[in-house]
Amino acid sequence: MNFLDTLKNSQLVTEYNKNKRLQWMILGIAVIIVISAIKSIVDDLSESKLDASNQLELLARLNHSTNENFDMLTFEDITKQAEEKMLEFSSVASASVAEAQGLKDIDEKIGGLLKRKRLNLIGSDELKFGRGTFWSVRIEISGQLEESDFIQMMSFFDNTQLTTRIASMQYSPKTSNSISLVVDLIYRRVSDV
Repeated sequence: MNFLDTLKNSQLVTEYNKNKRLQWMILGIAVIIVISAIKSIVDDLSESKLDASNQLELLARLNHSTNENFDMLTFEDITKQAEEKMLEFSSVASASVAEAQGLKDIDEKIGGLLKRKRLNLIGSDELKFGRGTFWSVRIEISGQLEESDFIQMMSFFDNTQLTTRIASMQYSPKTSNSISLVVDLIYRRVSDV
């Protein structure tokens, strides 16, 4: 007897042939496995198609950019404008000098408006932009501010001031006039001038 004859006469095959419920259950499992395999293949193909589509779109953009003329005058004009904007940043020699300058600038600009003022240096972070190095100095300011001085103080942080911004602020007018600000000031390294 060979293996196939042994398999046909086995109790497992005999039970399978007699039991219709088992046959339907095995058929259902086989269908689920086939559907899962097909879905997996379709998903892989869809992902590959999307990747290929993205690559073709990028290639088309690159081809389009190679056909465009590069305007050197516009580039030089933009470079000149960027250099002029860089001059608006105060220049300092190091991070510690930037921190000291930040405390001094805050005290000069708004220190006179605050009663019971406290200035706390939180720290500084080095920022790289192009070939330039900058330091972002974070200072916490707290004290009391009269309502009438609020607009004057905020003018130090408006959108015309490129080097300063308010990270957070709490102000309680009419009750205690207490104010707490966290501000960031940006300074440029002297050697990048």
